[in-house]
Amino acid sequence: MKTDTLVALACISWLTLPSFAQTGASTIPEDARKHFIMGATLFKGAKSTADFGEAEREFKQATRLASQWPDARYNLALAKEAAGDYSGAMADLKVYQQFKLSESDARTVQDKIYALEAKAGAVAKRQAGQDQIAAAAKNKKGQTREVLVRLKAIVGNAAYDRVAASAQDIYKYGSSIGVNDKEYNGNNWYSCGSSCEHYVFEENRVLICFQGDLGGSIDPNHPDLIGTPNGSKMGDIVWEVPESNGPAKKRRVWAKFNEENGSITWSGDRPISQADFNPNVRYNYWLYRRH
Repeated sequence: MKTDTLVALACISWLTLPSFAQTGASTIPEDARKHFIMGATLFKGAKSTADFGEAEREFKQATRLASQWPDARYNLALAKEAAGDYSGAMADLKVYQQFKLSESDARTVQDKIYALEAKAGAVAKRQAGQDQIAAAAKNKKGQTREVLVRLKAIVGNAAYDRVAASAQDIYKYGSSIGVNDKEYNGNNWYSCGSSCEHYVFEENRVLICFQGDLGGSIDPNHPDLIGTPNGSKMGDIVWEVPESNGPAKKRRVWAKFNEENGSITWSGDRPISQADFNPNVRYNYWLYRRH
């Protein structure tokens, strides 16, 4: 019977790094031995963190039933390490150090603790980075929501006439004729007929969509302008126009939002109201003016 016990213990000794002396079989409660064997079996077949967690629970039961059994304590530490609980593994190894160890075994255990400290530090650093990213994303989401709420309070359900700045006939030359800065700052705004625009709010952006005649349908699938908040102020909104070759591709434009009435002036050519304007160069300016 004693020989069988030694064979059984030898079969699971692969779990331990140092060659520790086994506690006498007569001092180990049978239930503790049962959980130890089950833990060793589960550990050997483990392929995932959850599997190692199952082995850990068995070794923990063994240490509860036989608190002075060194092998159970050491293997519990190994199972916790495999499950990713480096702090817990270090705690159990420090308990293990309280047993009577040879000089070489004590050295091995202490070095193992140093290795676990390095792993725990790397995990903590990685987690801190992830927490920082998550906090920044949460903060940005909150800012986006606040900006959109303020924007919606300004524009309400109002419609906006779409007009163009031009010194010439908008219908003859289309949207590429442009106007210079001197003309833009004057009254050279020409209506684009009876068409109008309407603000459509989504979770993280706002669309300015073509409505056609007042009371007509609004098409949010083909917006004329897309505004994405990128900070806590209205001026932080990034405005883009969908490219003609597909709504997934967008081009950033310069825009100036009027926080009093929700009107917006924009240009795909240059910043709005730039100080060093060139009155001899023509640009395209558009205005969505509150109806």
